[in-house]
Amino acid sequence: MKYLSTLGLCLGIIGVVIIFFFGPPQPHFKSYIMLEYQGTALEDLRETYDFWSKIGLGFICAGFITQIIAIWIRPNKIN
Repeated sequence: MKYLSTLGLCLGIIGVVIIFFFGPPQPHFKSYIMLEYQGTALEDLRETYDFWSKIGLGFICAGFITQIIAIWIRPNKIN
């Protein structure tokens, strides 16, 4: 079960790295003014960041769940 636990840790690390670059998911407050930033609409940029932040959070959740499964299905060893 150490492979399953290692997989969970790797998923968590990947999720943290993604959230480091894109930030955690944020609530959406619709703005009525469309601004341009270096030729790209801010709404497109916001959607990209929102997508990747949710992916990162999903990786972290999958990592936790994988580690919990690894703990629960580990055979009991008596020392």
